[in-house]
Amino acid sequence: MSNGFSGDYEEEAHWTDKANCKDRGHLMFPKRHKDITYISEARRICRQCEVRGECLNYALSFPAADMHGIWAGLTPRQLAKEQKARGVTPSKPTIAEFMADMLRYYKEKPEHRAKPTGVRDDWQEPN
Repeated sequence: MSNGFSGDYEEEAHWTDKANCKDRGHLMFPKRHKDITYISEARRICRQCEVRGECLNYALSFPAADMHGIWAGLTPRQLAKEQKARGVTPSKPTIAEFMADMLRYYKEKPEHRAKPTGVRDDWQEPN
């Protein structure tokens, strides 16, 4: 990968760029949550992956209850079991915590609210 400078420096790719499931998300994360027919194929993809460890560490940083699909060959229930076995506390917020933070932010910072399109902010009521 060229970085615009001369020399031998090469930027290291992110682990997701090396993942065996790259561009195959439809096989790893089905649209229907109740569909479990994808699991064996997804696990086969994971077994052959060189960045499975990085994937697992990433997945363990999230609350397992919020996870969907297969991560490093594990289902969300298996991720929860792995978190418990390793004594890992997720460092990322739950979806509910994230949404609550976003709502609080926009309530406290009204200047960040999007203005409706077509509304002029220079208009003044006539006297």
